[in-house]
Amino acid sequence: MFTPKLEHWLAQKKLPQRLLLSGSGDLVAVGLAITSQLLSEDVNKLSSGQHQDVKICRDNEESLKIGDSQNPAEMSVRGLIKWLYQTPVSSRRVLVLENIERTSRDAMQAWLKVLEEPPARAQFIITTQNHYQLPTTILSRATVLSIKGSEGERNDSTDAETFLSTNDLITQFRIADDLDKQQKENPKATLNFMNDLLHLARQNPQYLNLVPQLFTAYTDIKRNVNRRLVLEHLAITLQNH
Repeated sequence: MFTPKLEHWLAQKKLPQRLLLSGSGDLVAVGLAITSQLLSEDVNKLSSGQHQDVKICRDNEESLKIGDSQNPAEMSVRGLIKWLYQTPVSSRRVLVLENIERTSRDAMQAWLKVLEEPPARAQFIITTQNHYQLPTTILSRATVLSIKGSEGERNDSTDAETFLSTNDLITQFRIADDLDKQQKENPKATLNFMNDLLHLARQNPQYLNLVPQLFTAYTDIKRNVNRRLVLEHLAITLQNH
């Protein structure tokens, strides 16, 4: 679950205060595993919300709201920030925030302010499905760590590598067709494939210039635009680069 870099940070007890986990899969579970090591607490206790110095803000498919300035709800941005500034009982207060990219514009600005000057004993473990969705102002104030999903959630990365590297449009169309056929058994097959493509592009300098096109396709698929047509259009676009 942990990358070598993350294991090194934990071993040295030097985890970045503003850690941004980017990738697919259940990144909150990764965040809770990190928190478990930081606070030397059982992960089941943390996940059940029994620890007073840990807040888990799950994505409920709605934008996280800014909250009322006078009486902020506990799970609003203002409520969470107010909680972070309170004195922790343990060594620190840990906020695990899922899919920060889904917060509202006003909420994003509030996060930006607190990330600029965070409380001394606050630990942020923020997650995003793709950090290219976030404003550069947020990215510049966090340490981004790419996390790959579990094997059960990934496609054969060989297909992703082939799709990016081949000059054969027929091969790319075949991969798109195969993914389309997988959708009934695995509704996230194409979306996971796009995550693989983005991960490969971010890790390989020769593909970095393709990230904008890949991200556009990723966003279209998340919006339920016809998956096969999106991939075929992407294949044609890649042939022209």
